[in-house]
Amino acid sequence: MNREQLHRYILQSTGNESNICQIYAIRDGETVLDECWHGFKSDDAANVNSVTKGIVSLIAGIALDKGCIKSVDQRVMDFFPDYSVKRGEKTINDVTVRHLLTMTAPYKGKSEPWKKVCTSEDWTIAILDYLGGRKGITGEFRYATLGIQILVGIIERATGEKCIDFANDNLFDPLGLPRRILHGDSSKEDQFDFFMNKNPRKPEWYSDPQKTVTAGWGLCMSAREMAVIGELVLDNGVYEDKRIISGEYLKEMLRPHLKLGEKMGYMNYGYLWYKPFDHREVYAAIGDCGNIIYVNKEENISVGITGTFKPRIFDRVHFIEEIVLPAIMVPGAGSPDLARYDGKYVAVTDIYGDKFSGRAQYGGKDYLECEYGGKEDGIFIEDILIYNSQIESIEEIIPHGTAELWTENLILRRYLPDDAEQLYERLGTDPEMYRYSGWNPYATLEMAQETVNGFMESYSDEHSYSWVMDFDGVVVGTIGAYDYAHDQIEVGFCVARDWQGRGFATEALNRVLEYLSENEGILHVTAWCADENTASRRVLEKSGMRQVQTKKGDIVIEDRVYDKLSYEYP
Repeated sequence: MNREQLHRYILQSTGNESNICQIYAIRDGETVLDECWHGFKSDDAANVNSVTKGIVSLIAGIALDKGCIKSVDQRVMDFFPDYSVKRGEKTINDVTVRHLLTMTAPYKGKSEPWKKVCTSEDWTIAILDYLGGRKGITGEFRYATLGIQILVGIIERATGEKCIDFANDNLFDPLGLPRRILHGDSSKEDQFDFFMNKNPRKPEWYSDPQKTVTAGWGLCMSAREMAVIGELVLDNGVYEDKRIISGEYLKEMLRPHLKLGEKMGYMNYGYLWYKPFDHREVYAAIGDCGNIIYVNKEENISVGITGTFKPRIFDRVHFIEEIVLPAIMVPGAGSPDLARYDGKYVAVTDIYGDKFSGRAQYGGKDYLECEYGGKEDGIFIEDILIYNSQIESIEEIIPHGTAELWTENLILRRYLPDDAEQLYERLGTDPEMYRYSGWNPYATLEMAQETVNGFMESYSDEHSYSWVMDFDGVVVGTIGAYDYAHDQIEVGFCVARDWQGRGFATEALNRVLEYLSENEGILHVTAWCADENTASRRVLEKSGMRQVQTKKGDIVIEDRVYDKLSYEYP
């Protein structure tokens, strides 16, 4: 796809790309893409939603560099000596700036108090009332858009300036970007309009009645301005030979401080910036509606994308890497960027006309030279190594059947011949594993091998779903979906006794249910268990399956009789 095709692709899109209004990219210090849609011009701004957090992180870093904030470990309450802590509240006194930057600050209640805060006269003080709580500081990630408001309050009290003035003087002006202006009105009706209005905006910033800008949303920027911010991060805090922010802070800002879970795509989290991949130098400030600052240090490229109101779009990193980057790379400038396909399902045609498909594992040049004597990078598909220069074409594909699935702790993969011994030892020799089913396919090593072979032969069927749970090379259990018929299928799972109690079954079942419904289009998933099998019942219920039937005495195993509980999803 070239630039013209990219423009037409977005113009005609009815999916997640349909709300994109600007894309701007800078590579090696030069503009390589400047495209607009929906009546936007390059200098128009849009509400970039939570990308605001990434900008506030930079502003906080500048305040740290200037000594206004002594350390990220300085306590929040040092900046609010006049705040009256509620009776019985102790945790608030231990919360630090670092907790705010890493989203590990604790808050009372299960949800953010949007109405209370956004209708108050001072949003910073209003959210301070929710900081802390009885659980103390647990180090757990809690995404809190309103909570970050406290960080802006800290910047203002530490610098003695309004945050918007400090940002203009120390970030926007030095980068040659327009100074931000206050939006003004902050009524309920105006807040809704600010989020949902799809017209171009001025270089403005939403604020509370105290003229304190919002920290988690509400900053308006153009894609070009975001790409310039990305360029600052690429160049380690230097712009046109002038240092804007220290390299030391940027290093900490981008360094992974937390590994996020499935809901956040297993990304790493720094100081309000994301690191989407464990082993790649790619970083992003990400906001709802697909707004993003994308920074790729491997390709020395930064990309800004703005989008109008269209909630729950968080796939822009994938879009940039799969669609935008190929469109802006100079034709004939080199071989494909194979690192982008690491861990993804691909179809490859080599220069000899042979075709391969499967999950790709990237091999860097240094590694392949050391291990195989190669002189370039390449990818492995199963056990086949394909060097970059041997690739005629490569594209990402959507897998079906027993595709390899990843969870936070497990790899759900296909059975291999060598799995038989582990399955026999961990499942087949333990009678408790089959107490409630009466069926033991791994009772002997020979039976285990036959069972494994049967599963492997079934993989030619696109409706075959049989996985082992692989935890760092150890087979800790199995999960599968069977008897597919008319968009309905039954799931079952088993975890070895020594590995129970770690949440593996729930983790695996959640991922399989998601895969079956979203990828395979299977609308009705069922399961069953014995009434006394409380562990399996908890797993089914925690995974969102609901009990729909009880059959009294329907399970008979030797001299034991159980009620059969049937479950459905969704």
